[in-house]
Amino acid sequence: MSDPTQNLLTSTAGGTPVKNRIREPQAAFSIFRRLKDDQDAIARQRTVLTQQYNGNPPISQTLLNDQGAGWRSNINPRESKAVIDTNTAAIWDMFTSVPNLVNVKCLISDKERTLDYGAIVAKNFTRMLKEWTDFDFHMLLRIHEMLLYGVGAMFWRDEFEWKSEAVKAARIMVPHKTPSAPGRLEFCCIRDELSPVFLSGLVENASYAEKEGWNVAHIKEVLRLKYFEETLPPKSDDEYRLSTYESSAQRDKNLAYVLPASAEFDGIAVTHLLVEELDEEHRVSHYIIVEDYKSEDKYLFEMDRQYPSMADAIHLMLFSIGDGYFRSVKGLAHEIFSTCDISMRLLNSLLDAVTISSGLLLQAQSAVSAEKLKLMKKGPVTIIPEGLQALQSTFAPPLEAVLNVRETIQQLQNNNVGIYRNVNENTKVARTAKEVEIQAQNETRFESHQAS
Repeated sequence: MSDPTQNLLTSTAGGTPVKNRIREPQAAFSIFRRLKDDQDAIARQRTVLTQQYNGNPPISQTLLNDQGAGWRSNINPRESKAVIDTNTAAIWDMFTSVPNLVNVKCLISDKERTLDYGAIVAKNFTRMLKEWTDFDFHMLLRIHEMLLYGVGAMFWRDEFEWKSEAVKAARIMVPHKTPSAPGRLEFCCIRDELSPVFLSGLVENASYAEKEGWNVAHIKEVLRLKYFEETLPPKSDDEYRLSTYESSAQRDKNLAYVLPASAEFDGIAVTHLLVEELDEEHRVSHYIIVEDYKSEDKYLFEMDRQYPSMADAIHLMLFSIGDGYFRSVKGLAHEIFSTCDISMRLLNSLLDAVTISSGLLLQAQSAVSAEKLKLMKKGPVTIIPEGLQALQSTFAPPLEAVLNVRETIQQLQNNNVGIYRNVNENTKVARTAKEVEIQAQNETRFESHQAS
């Protein structure tokens, strides 16, 4: 039998649908914890993609140092980042370069003045969105998350809000059998962080906030515990509300190695629970709980059947449909992960080979100490200490190989960022004037999405 304090409810004892699928705050907390624990494997996978995108080296530098191979090349040329960022800018440019962001068809027309009211509404709605300061930010973040992890989500905080906010893929939690079809999402959790400025505004307008579903007394208590008594600290292993692994990667990227002693700059960590009810209208109820609160008997916000449908609360832009399940959807970063990994390992092997072949190889004639293995340079002359013998009769590093590697790196840089670079190839094969012209055009290309 379903426990109303633990589970998402569906049926009564008589087989009829329940009025509310989440009956008590304890059930909301229980569902949140179980979904969060269920995200562990997919969070690890996202972290690997994030580390490659962020430029982490293919091999741990500490491991190389411990093995005495710290001299080896261990760079990440950031091909993954170049692909993701370039495609993000291209898709954003495609979305925003149209005259109107929406098409509106109005059933009422003015035949005498031949006014197209739909076109007027579309034009002014587009202008309103583009005048919103954060519009570009949320659009770019949504596209970026879709390409990186496969899911780009937008969330409306209430049923009347027209400003949609991008949600990081790691903050969306759904049951593992949720279909990837747009209209089949029945339940989800969204992790969030509410600003104390926003919450303080609700306290100042308590009567209005209570009518809108906010528990003002609970808000006051949370603000007091968080910022006055400082007994509601963030968990250091998941301070960014992503996952333990992803918060660690985010901390490295933000260079936040020293955790703050107080919570003065933190928001209140909350989770939104959106659940489609079982009546014939299938409206969506909205609950908000405080993640780090000492007890689990209160909602911060509760609104029964707030949204007409799930699509009025959250919209998901997926990179693909996966194999039919939401959690099987992967992004572009997943598709190119293996090739980018192979590419940077080959590049590092190539750099190692050039470094070795360009060096002066010596052979010890007897047991000598490391202090005596120092070479002396006097201008163009290299003096070898006693006890060592050069294996080459002349020191002639393979300049052609070095130049080829340098050219490879330059081409990689040009491909990644599209900069102008005039390459003078030392090739023995004569090229036609057309080939030279095509190469020059490719090297000096400047695509429209790169301007964005």
